[in-house]
Amino acid sequence: MKDRYQYGKEPVYCYTQESDEILVVGNNDKIYLLSERLSASKYSYQSPIAFVDETIFDEFYAEIGDNNPKAIVTSYDFQGMSEFLEAYAYTPVYSTGSYQIYMQSQEN
Repeated sequence: MKDRYQYGKEPVYCYTQESDEILVVGNNDKIYLLSERLSASKYSYQSPIAFVDETIFDEFYAEIGDNNPKAIVTSYDFQGMSEFLEAYAYTPVYSTGSYQIYMQSQEN
Protein backbone atom coordinates (compact mmCIF):
# COMPACT_ATOMS: atom_id res chain seq x y z
CA MET A 1 0.00 0.00 0.00
CA LYS A 2 1.28 3.42 -0.91
CA ASP A 3 2.12 5.95 1.76
CA ARG A 4 -0.61 8.61 1.73
CA TYR A 5 2.04 11.25 1.01
CA GLN A 6 2.92 9.53 -2.26
CA TYR A 7 -0.43 10.72 -3.60
CA GLY A 8 0.61 14.33 -3.00
CA LYS A 9 4.05 13.80 -4.49
CA GLU A 10 3.26 12.16 -7.83
CA PRO A 11 1.07 14.89 -9.33
CA VAL A 12 3.55 17.53 -8.17
CA TYR A 13 6.01 15.95 -10.64
CA CYS A 14 3.44 16.30 -13.45
CA TYR A 15 2.60 19.94 -12.82
CA THR A 16 5.97 21.37 -11.79
CA GLN A 17 9.64 21.25 -12.62
CA GLU A 18 12.41 20.62 -10.12
CA SER A 19 13.33 24.32 -10.09
CA ASP A 20 9.76 25.38 -9.20
CA GLU A 21 8.89 26.37 -5.66
CA ILE A 22 5.66 24.96 -4.27
CA LEU A 23 3.57 25.43 -1.15
CA VAL A 24 2.27 22.55 0.93
CA VAL A 25 -0.42 23.82 3.27
CA GLY A 26 -0.49 22.59 6.85
CA ASN A 27 2.17 20.32 8.27
CA ASN A 28 3.14 17.92 5.47
CA ASP A 29 6.79 18.71 4.77
CA LYS A 30 7.28 15.14 3.59
CA ILE A 31 5.77 16.16 0.24
CA TYR A 32 8.62 18.65 -0.32
CA LEU A 33 11.16 15.91 0.29
CA LEU A 34 9.43 13.28 -1.83
CA SER A 35 8.76 15.64 -4.73
CA GLU A 36 12.22 17.24 -4.54
CA ARG A 37 10.69 20.72 -4.60
CA LEU A 38 11.50 23.71 -2.40
CA SER A 39 9.03 25.63 -0.30
CA ALA A 40 7.90 29.05 -1.55
CA SER A 41 7.84 30.21 2.08
CA LYS A 42 10.17 30.15 5.03
CA TYR A 43 7.14 28.66 6.76
CA SER A 44 7.35 25.24 5.12
CA TYR A 45 4.71 24.21 7.62
CA GLN A 46 2.18 26.61 9.08
CA SER A 47 0.30 24.49 11.58
CA PRO A 48 0.52 24.81 14.56
CA ILE A 49 2.93 27.78 14.63
CA ALA A 50 0.55 30.23 12.95
CA PHE A 51 -2.10 29.40 15.51
CA VAL A 52 0.30 30.26 18.34
CA ASP A 53 1.21 33.66 16.86
CA GLU A 54 -1.55 35.14 14.67
CA THR A 55 0.87 37.69 13.09
CA ILE A 56 2.50 34.78 11.28
CA PHE A 57 -0.60 34.49 9.08
CA ASP A 58 -0.06 38.02 7.73
CA GLU A 59 3.63 37.43 7.12
CA PHE A 60 2.98 34.04 5.55
CA TYR A 61 0.36 35.29 3.08
CA ALA A 62 2.45 38.35 2.14
CA GLU A 63 5.46 36.12 1.47
CA ILE A 64 3.64 33.60 -0.72
CA GLY A 65 1.87 36.45 -2.53
CA ASP A 66 5.31 37.82 -3.43
CA ASN A 67 6.85 34.41 -4.23
CA ASN A 68 4.05 33.05 -6.44
CA PRO A 69 4.37 29.32 -5.77
CA LYS A 70 3.99 27.28 -8.95
CA ALA A 71 1.64 24.86 -7.17
CA ILE A 72 -0.20 24.80 -3.87
CA VAL A 73 -0.92 21.43 -2.26
CA THR A 74 -3.59 21.44 0.41
CA SER A 75 -5.59 18.87 2.31
CA TYR A 76 -7.98 21.21 4.10
CA ASP A 77 -9.16 24.81 4.12
CA PHE A 78 -6.37 26.44 6.09
CA GLN A 79 -7.30 29.79 7.63
CA GLY A 80 -7.48 32.32 4.79
CA MET A 81 -6.29 29.92 2.07
CA SER A 82 -9.56 29.91 0.09
CA GLU A 83 -9.43 33.70 -0.14
CA PHE A 84 -5.77 33.62 -1.17
CA LEU A 85 -6.42 31.03 -3.90
CA GLU A 86 -9.24 33.14 -5.30
CA ALA A 87 -7.38 36.47 -5.05
CA TYR A 88 -4.34 35.08 -6.89
CA ALA A 89 -6.38 33.10 -9.46
CA TYR A 90 -5.32 29.60 -8.42
CA THR A 91 -7.57 26.85 -9.74
CA PRO A 92 -7.71 23.14 -8.86
CA VAL A 93 -5.89 20.89 -11.32
CA TYR A 94 -5.75 17.61 -9.41
CA SER A 95 -7.56 16.02 -6.51
CA THR A 96 -7.30 12.80 -4.56
CA GLY A 97 -9.30 11.83 -1.53
CA SER A 98 -6.61 13.48 0.61
CA TYR A 99 -5.05 16.33 -1.37
CA GLN A 100 -5.88 19.03 -3.87
CA ILE A 101 -3.32 20.72 -6.09
CA TYR A 102 -3.93 24.27 -7.30
CA MET A 103 -2.08 26.10 -10.06
CA GLN A 104 -2.15 29.76 -10.92
CA SER A 105 -3.83 30.61 -14.22
CA GLN A 106 -1.46 31.41 -17.09
CA GLU A 107 -2.73 35.00 -17.22
CA ASN A 108 -0.96 35.91 -13.95
